[in-house]
Amino acid sequence: MKTLYKVEHNVPIPTSTSNVAQFLSALKVGDSFVCPKDERASIAGCALRLGIRITTRKVSATEVRVWRIESDPEPKTVVKGKVAIATP
Repeated sequence: MKTLYKVEHNVPIPTSTSNVAQFLSALKVGDSFVCPKDERASIAGCALRLGIRITTRKVSATEVRVWRIESDPEPKTVVKGKVAIATP
């Protein structure tokens, strides 16, 4: 069975920001929070894209604490495992 797709024109692209991005953007330098250890990588990736510098430390076998330490002057982009400066 073939799936047919309907072409739609002039549909605006929503400008949404993830909850993690909104949360990280609201943090001030020196603020911290505890999160599950398995969420650390996604939080770090989001912070990298936003240009927000963070550091993490293990607080238990299942949790890490994340601190906002300072902001980078320019947001970064990850390309094939390498960090590149995002260009506007």
